Amino acid sequence: MENIKLKEVYTDDLKKPEAIVSAQNDESKQEIHEEQIYIPKVSLFFSFDIVNSTMYKSLTGNWPIVIRGLLEDIRARVFKMPELSSCVLWRVIGDEMIFVLTVYSKQEIGNAVDAIFEVTQRTSRSLKTGKFFETLEGQSIQKSEIEILMMQNPLSIKAAAWIAIVNNKLDSPYECIKFNYSASSQNQIITEYLGRDIDAGFRLKSYTQDRRLVVSFELAYILMDIGKKDELFIIDYVRLKGVWNETLYPIIWFHSSKIVAEVNQNQSKEKAKFDFNNSFRYDETDNNEMINKYFQRWRRKKTGEHFDHEDMGSYLLADEMYEIDTALRKILIDKNLEKKILYIMEILSRDILKSTVGAYACPLEIHCAVVCCDVEERKVMITHRAKEHSTNPEKWEFGCAKLSSDNSLVNTITEYYKNMFGLEIELILDEERQERQPIPIAVYELTSHGSIKKGIIFVAKVNKPLKNEAFRAEKSHDRIEWIGEEEINKFKDNAVTDFEQTLRMVFRNFDLYFTNN
Repeated sequence: MENIKLKEVYTDDLKKPEAIVSAQNDESKQEIHEEQIYIPKVSLFFSFDIVNSTMYKSLTGNWPIVIRGLLEDIRARVFKMPELSSCVLWRVIGDEMIFVLTVYSKQEIGNAVDAIFEVTQRTSRSLKTGKFFETLEGQSIQKSEIEILMMQNPLSIKAAAWIAIVNNKLDSPYECIKFNYSASSQNQIITEYLGRDIDAGFRLKSYTQDRRLVVSFELAYILMDIGKKDELFIIDYVRLKGVWNETLYPIIWFHSSKIVAEVNQNQSKEKAKFDFNNSFRYDETDNNEMINKYFQRWRRKKTGEHFDHEDMGSYLLADEMYEIDTALRKILIDKNLEKKILYIMEILSRDILKSTVGAYACPLEIHCAVVCCDVEERKVMITHRAKEHSTNPEKWEFGCAKLSSDNSLVNTITEYYKNMFGLEIELILDEERQERQPIPIAVYELTSHGSIKKGIIFVAKVNKPLKNEAFRAEKSHDRIEWIGEEEINKFKDNAVTDFEQTLRMVFRNFDLYFTNN
């Protein structure tokens, strides 16, 4: 269903930019005749933004490694969550990642929001405890530097989530449109979304904070409808530019005490320790007007203490407008949003065939493993995959570089082994050919996540072997060993396929590979 190219239809009040029109005109020349189909679907948009990233860049010269590692960590956590595994990474804007997930029921929305909140909490806790820094890939950062990075760390993440009805044409004033356009002369396709709810989501995400998940009004209403009102908290009301004619919009944060307790490994049996009001840091009201106002209202409700109008901001609302169910229902009526919510509910109740969306159904992936040899000691390096590794965890192997089209074969491999293992290697090249390329000694295949990955094994000389104790464990590999032929039997039973056969072949031909050494 998703592979069918959808015709883009626009109304008079929503024009395509000229650049997009030009790009799509070029695509239309391809004379592809395909079925046109329009089905409105509900999409859940959610974003993660790194907190204090600008400050962090002034603290350490290693910030590119850290920020890139953190973005990759967030992406991996998202795709690892079963409730979010079908989502698509839509945009990366600086230090922010935005994902899109098509949802087919109210319960799916509830489960997805739980998962988004869990990713937010687990990532924030990993940063706070310093565990994240221990997982940074590569040997360019040493253990002593990791300790400094932990002490200096001000980083955390914040999240936002909102929903929109997405279609390829506007059948309803409540819909947003989705279309593809070419971003380059090579027809690289970019997906774009336009509409009021998309704009509202981008405005809304400015009102989340460290460790928090802010949700849109429509999303909050659905969460309340499925019994999650106790996990929704109205923090404030603000005017969002271009949203609801810039009348007051509720800032609603989602907080699950159960998930926070699980993330903190149930360190306390007191459930209250993880409730919303106890989740704030001791000084979080300092220079934070929104949270300060929230606690003033909470204290007034609890004690009956009076506060001046000036202390509560430029407007004064009834106390009921901070009770989630009363407030959402009143806003629904006052803003004439009943039909929109009913339309969302109706779409979510339809029996629509689910489909998995991907840029390529079966992307080609080529791995290059290298048996790295210490010629003088007549030993080879093997590395142990970490427990968290997605493929062959806790198995001994040789490491492997993934090929890409923007770098040469030799450079890709040598750069990988330098970065991941701190090794300077010289690949065994075919000296009889004008184009000197590495000589493969074997090929292999590996089935992972429904795809068959192809692999090639090479041999290389190591100029400066890294000592075992100098290797810094990270999320992909937790240790290395240098072994001789007589030690193969100690490791073969807990290793990747053909581990023993590969090593015995290398040792059998050792003198042939390194005749000049």
